[in-house]
Amino acid sequence: MIDYLEIEKYTENNRIEAKKALGGFPKSLWETYSSFANTLGGVILLGVEENADHSLTAVDLPDRDRLCEIFWKTVRNKNRVSAVVLAPKDVKKVDYEGKRIIVITVPRAARCDRPVYIGDNPYTGTYLRNGEGDYLCGQKQVNAMLREARETKGDAKTIKGGLSALDFDCVRDYRLRLASQGESGNLNATDIGFLKRIGAAKEGRDGRLHPTVAALWTFGRRESILRHFPSFCLSYTDEEGTICSADEEHANLYCFYFSVCERMAAYAEGMSVYNALCEALFNSLSNADYAEGGGVEIIKSGESITFKNGGRFRTDPDAAKRGGVSDPRNEATRALFFRLGIGKGSGSGIPAIYSAWRKKGWKTPTFTERFDPDEISLTLTFSGEKTGGGKISGSRSGAVTPMQYPLIVDYLTEHPTTSAGELAAALNLATDSVKHILERMKKNGIVSFDGHNYRLKR
Repeated sequence: MIDYLEIEKYTENNRIEAKKALGGFPKSLWETYSSFANTLGGVILLGVEENADHSLTAVDLPDRDRLCEIFWKTVRNKNRVSAVVLAPKDVKKVDYEGKRIIVITVPRAARCDRPVYIGDNPYTGTYLRNGEGDYLCGQKQVNAMLREARETKGDAKTIKGGLSALDFDCVRDYRLRLASQGESGNLNATDIGFLKRIGAAKEGRDGRLHPTVAALWTFGRRESILRHFPSFCLSYTDEEGTICSADEEHANLYCFYFSVCERMAAYAEGMSVYNALCEALFNSLSNADYAEGGGVEIIKSGESITFKNGGRFRTDPDAAKRGGVSDPRNEATRALFFRLGIGKGSGSGIPAIYSAWRKKGWKTPTFTERFDPDEISLTLTFSGEKTGGGKISGSRSGAVTPMQYPLIVDYLTEHPTTSAGELAAALNLATDSVKHILERMKKNGIVSFDGHNYRLKR
């Protein structure tokens, strides 16, 4: 994740933690292990100290082998640490300028392993990373991680209250859309029989039919949704005004989706862009944490649009961009939309958005993940790279200047793999200059190139 031969170029940040460890094994390491695993992952450097200017310097570990033994013995002790999220290759003994250090690469924990906590109580031992420090999670954050780790049915579960919670005008409109697409039998059964057939209503222990959570979100009446999910909220704003679930007309996902798609069609340049915008909308709606995170907020302003939804990434963000990886938070909700031909499956939705923007030559889409409160945002910009003073021009000699080098190394620290174009767009640098710098870094053995993407050498 970082270039071990260039440690002095780094500073402590959200993904790097340095610990001197000359007085023995640092107990504070476990707080950082927990926070990295529960947040974005990161690198712990033992035998490295932070200077007054926040730069890092190796100090040499006198008993490196012993420290490694203590680490593995402790991390494998279930009474001390709840989960082992790393492999043997993630703990390296590295010699830096003749000084012995240890590099521990902590990956982001899988959903089923979170929260990763210290001791035997998740409420007193779960940490998150924020800026340059670790902080103890509150009860709400821990509950959200525990809920997602054990969730098996999610929005396929039923809720109490009967089918009166649903807006049957929406259900009938949904059935008509299905029928228009050629699905047979949609108009022959009753609305209730139809809901049962597609799994949107199930019989409870009382012998009555009850809607699933997905059906409530998709077809529900506003007051019924808020009764079960008080923080549920959908909002879209552009130059023409706001569409919100607080309005009876747009109270549920079904009505909101089609209303927003209609508004986005007014400024989408071509079908590929329109499809990408609808995919981004569908992605936010089907992955929002309506139980804890509230819902979805979309803001179109000037040349950009941002899709925000409550919750955290359930898969590795970089893997999701490449495609083929999918772990939807609201799988039953996705299935209801899939029936209408809405949304791409098998993890292909996000790559399709990136592809549409790349073909237009526009700035690379940007995903951001926030914690406390948990929120994911996707920003799409309807324009290309800026051509002004914000760019860093390439030099004729090809030398990597002191200003350019740290920017690129820092980005590669946060993003394990990237193309020259993605890097240039993210840092607002000139593409030709970035390509030149990356080639020089490759020649110097700092980065590797697989034909498509660059990564820092380990």
